[in-house]
Amino acid sequence: MRRMTRVICAQESKKRLGVLCYYGIMAERTRIEPGLLVIFRYFLIIAMAYFAILVALSALQVDVLRDSYVRYSFLNFLSYLFMYIYLSIPWLRERNARGYLPLALAMAAAFPVLANVMSYLGAPDRTLPVLIQSSWLSFPVLLVPLVLIAWQYRFRYVMLFTILAALVEEILLLPLLWPPNPEQLTILGQPLVRAFSFGIVGQIVCHLMDTQRAQRRRLLEANLELSRNSGTLQRLAVSHERNRLARELHDTLAHSLTALSVSLEAMKTELPAPGGELGVMLDRSLQIAREGLTDTRRALKSLRADALEDLGLTLAIRNLAETAAERAGLRLEMNVEKNIPALPPPVEHSVYRIAQEAVGNAVRHAGLGVLRVEIGVRGGELMLSVCDDGSGFDPDSVDRQDHLGILGMRERAEACGGGLEIISRKDEGTALYLRIPIKK
Repeated sequence: MRRMTRVICAQESKKRLGVLCYYGIMAERTRIEPGLLVIFRYFLIIAMAYFAILVALSALQVDVLRDSYVRYSFLNFLSYLFMYIYLSIPWLRERNARGYLPLALAMAAAFPVLANVMSYLGAPDRTLPVLIQSSWLSFPVLLVPLVLIAWQYRFRYVMLFTILAALVEEILLLPLLWPPNPEQLTILGQPLVRAFSFGIVGQIVCHLMDTQRAQRRRLLEANLELSRNSGTLQRLAVSHERNRLARELHDTLAHSLTALSVSLEAMKTELPAPGGELGVMLDRSLQIAREGLTDTRRALKSLRADALEDLGLTLAIRNLAETAAERAGLRLEMNVEKNIPALPPPVEHSVYRIAQEAVGNAVRHAGLGVLRVEIGVRGGELMLSVCDDGSGFDPDSVDRQDHLGILGMRERAEACGGGLEIISRKDEGTALYLRIPIKK
């Protein structure tokens, strides 16, 4: 029942972890860079104020509905007002998290181009200076969404914005300037020159943002590593304190109870007669002292931290192999790589238990041969191998009762997302290979 409960809890933990990973990935995809929306809204406020002032001043002198320049300013004012309202409604961002910012940037890029072309179409004198002036008036207005796109996205999106903005303006202007002449070619070249400038600015901003993201990522990794190291130091401190308390209790309470038991035994032998009330009291006291000593030893065993908590994974496996080889008279060939990354405590516990079972099996069946233990990292996986040149066995018989330890090792490996491979033949030794993926 307890094992079933642990399995159910593990499954629920995996489900929760999967849900958290899914929402973490989705949050990373839809996350807006800090401060971008604030700058975006600030730009819209400045643009609205600018065009509102133009409309107000022009309305005092000309007819707002007939003058093309005033209509152009009024159209821009309405466009930026609409975008500001769009960016100021949190419900829209929650409803459309992935398309919220791209839609706003698309409007910020499309509205100035369309308004510029409409202003030119409505101008009474569509001459070369008017076209050049109207084309370059949109340069600072389009520069802001360009910087915002480079701030949020990769350089390919900057190039896409630059090319689309140039193509849209070329397509809208080409019918008006056909057939082209040398002067009109100058006008058609204005969007291309602007696209070249946009590409340079976008590349610079993207490079700065990539550098900042890399610094944030390194800082996050450093914080995670610091948290892991802090947790490891805390576990080591607790482990050392438990061992210290165990030693103190062993040297004081356990020794005192042992001495008390010996003294009671000596007093019992000095009694003139084995029976009597005094003998009964001595027997009862001796029994209490022995039970107290047994309970104390049991408590000391529970209090003392195991080798994994006290030494860490690599040192614990090294100590396990050296102790087992020395006890069984085996020649040990040990290869432990340095700088093995820290693993979650449950994974370290499973790896240590697998190594403990594998070394125990090798000691029991290797005879007076060689024990080889290796642990290291290969291709993003933790690799553990335990090999011997003993009697070996048939791996197809692992489902029998005498090989439940191997089944347990397989279950531990699969629970950690890894795999266990056992290669063995009769009288040719056994090789066990464990691999566990190291997740960042």
